[in-house]
Amino acid sequence: MRTVVTLILAAGLSVLPGLERTACAARISTGLEYDLAIGDTENALGLYASYFQEIDDLLGFELGLSYASGDFSVDEASGDYTRVGFDASLLFRFPGETYTTYLGAGTGYHLNNFDGIEVQDKLSMLFQAGANVDLTDSMDLHLNLRYRALQPDTVSGPVDDVRMDALVVRVGVSWPL
Repeated sequence: MRTVVTLILAAGLSVLPGLERTACAARISTGLEYDLAIGDTENALGLYASYFQEIDDLLGFELGLSYASGDFSVDEASGDYTRVGFDASLLFRFPGETYTTYLGAGTGYHLNNFDGIEVQDKLSMLFQAGANVDLTDSMDLHLNLRYRALQPDTVSGPVDDVRMDALVVRVGVSWPL
């Protein structure tokens, strides 16, 4: 998985030198995030913010920041957890008249804090689909569904690792810069 994450990150970062000369539009998005847990954590609620840069009509790059908190239960350990994530994705866009849909893949880095367990920070892999739907001339409804693969190792505690994979639903607004 590290090789796949490294290749996705390298592909995304390779477009950065050309952004200034070919970029067309930039957007900021913010809203609520709900993590539907697939693993040892329970569902979590959080916030997100992201920056999107259009490279051309069909390709874009997104940088994101997210925060979520919830509960977990692994073997005899349980309690609350928080996750702060930083991610980068390459997006393939399909523009319409009043909306733009997209598909993307990327990687992230997550700072994890669990009650009673020392958990390592960890790289993740993500796949996403979404849409920006026109609300006004200067604001869009931002809808995003992503699968995040994340399984950090524990440093100390009663378990070896914590599976934090999730189907993440994001709803918010976006506006141009």
